[in-house]
Amino acid sequence: MPELTIGLTAAHRGESGQSLPVHPQHLASLHAEVRSRLFFETGYGTPFGLTDDDLARVSGGVCTRRLIFSECDVVLLYKPVREDFLDLTEGQILWGFPHFEQTGEPPWAPNDRRHAVIAREPSLDGSGNGSFAPPIGEQLEEMAAYGSVTHALASTGRTGRWGPPVHAVVLGDGPLGDGAVAALQAQGITRLTRVTKRFPAALDAARDGLRTVQLVVDDAGECHAVSTSGHLALRDLLTQHDLIVNCLGQDADVPLPLLPPDQPYPLRPGTLVVDVSREQGAGPGRARPAAFTPVRHGADGVQYYAADDHPSYWWNSATWMLSRAILPHLGTVASGRARWLAQGGDTGLGL
Repeated sequence: MPELTIGLTAAHRGESGQSLPVHPQHLASLHAEVRSRLFFETGYGTPFGLTDDDLARVSGGVCTRRLIFSECDVVLLYKPVREDFLDLTEGQILWGFPHFEQTGEPPWAPNDRRHAVIAREPSLDGSGNGSFAPPIGEQLEEMAAYGSVTHALASTGRTGRWGPPVHAVVLGDGPLGDGAVAALQAQGITRLTRVTKRFPAALDAARDGLRTVQLVVDDAGECHAVSTSGHLALRDLLTQHDLIVNCLGQDADVPLPLLPPDQPYPLRPGTLVVDVSREQGAGPGRARPAAFTPVRHGADGVQYYAADDHPSYWWNSATWMLSRAILPHLGTVASGRARWLAQGGDTGLGL
């Protein structure tokens, strides 16, 4: 029989965040005993077309955020911030995606008041053979880039299927770059170059209209795009395109000089710069972090869009994906520490 109660808040304090940890459509698949231990914040079901009464009938109940933080044993949050930890009562457990792996340790001390944290980082797939499940974070990154590019194009009223041809370049590897490329191709943009830090298996080989070149930084710190036909200064490559998507993760203290804001560069008026990586001072040109707000028009005629790096544009789909990853563990967490230890200890749950 489950022993712990789990509270789910209707919103988080992260900028523009709308994704939630459990999708209401998944509740029917849970055992009644597990559902009875789930308590939702007032309004949690509203974005999904459900009233508080609808949600209360298939869960332990609906209550205020204050009651969740004061009464529930576990608080389930997608992206907790410092203020959420400060709201916890002594001995309470926070379960979510705090991204401790990015810094090695939290910027606050959750153990000051005997808090426990269940960090949803790379997890075991439950098969018992030590295999890891596909990282949900990578899927969300891909979705975030897809949403940012789609929203930026819509905000500037352009597409590759109709109107003037669009020449696009994507900077970056991994899920963010994959999502950006997928979004551009879905919009009919076929004149597409991808700049990668890795050595491409097929440098310059065009696949589905996608040409890949390598990013190389010389001893002087200048960036170059290397292809089989030679190399070109990165800034010169970028100025040949009218849509630039930056997905490069960087050190904001020592950013790569993609398009230094203090140097003139001949981007054509109307060029759209989309900064998906959203790192202050590390993006191309004059791109600055922002939420899902209108594209900013620079004095140089260039359009800048820098969206937050979460998939809020597709918040319903993102909630579904998060929920599928969390659902198998709800019963285990609600069952309490005795069962956690019986299933392999605090590090063997795949949570």
